[in-house]
Amino acid sequence: MMNPMVLILMVLVPLTSGLVALFPVKKVKFLKEIALLAGASVNLALACLLFGKNITYTLPWAGFGIDFSLRLYHFSAFIVAASAGFAFLLALYSSSFMKGKEYAGQFYAYLLISVALVNGAVLSDNLILMLFFWEALLLTLFGMIMVGGKNAFHTAIKSFIIVGVSDLCMMVGIALVAHMAGTLTISKIIAPYVPVNFGRARRGPDRAKFRRLFLGKDAYPGQSFYDGGFF
Repeated sequence: MMNPMVLILMVLVPLTSGLVALFPVKKVKFLKEIALLAGASVNLALACLLFGKNITYTLPWAGFGIDFSLRLYHFSAFIVAASAGFAFLLALYSSSFMKGKEYAGQFYAYLLISVALVNGAVLSDNLILMLFFWEALLLTLFGMIMVGGKNAFHTAIKSFIIVGVSDLCMMVGIALVAHMAGTLTISKIIAPYVPVNFGRARRGPDRAKFRRLFLGKDAYPGQSFYDGGFF
């Protein structure tokens, strides 16, 4: 059985590589590019290794239902693998395009830290923890735009405002979901049992088909979204 601590590596590996790229040792040539490619490669390897696994790691954190809880299941494994593949391709392109540029190290660092935050947000099994990773992404994306040049500041501010407003809406949604569900643990949020007939009045409410549509063929009343069959 795989050690649940491996989920933390999905956050720590790209985060550490990003810090190395941000503060490189000047005596080592191309250390920034090496850190970028190594971090993206190891992240992709871990994503492939974890694909199809079901792993949960929980550590009591701040109390009041706010735990450092990570969960890997079929859907989150797919998202992590897809983002890792995209990040690897982006790292390959950036290592060539940005090489020798003044702010290359900062861009590499923001990219790798963004990968770490994406992994954290996708793997989070707690609404507050997910919000923490997601909001931190706002800062790294702002930084990535800022290193684009002297005229990038206004674009970065516009992006910051647009994403910030949408994040405020997400905060309201999280508050409503947590209040209605009575829990901050995502895997414990229960899907509502909604009768829907999709216009087929002669056959009566097609509740079973509605559940199967969103939760999979083996869905049952009161089932959690996390337990549904997306694939």
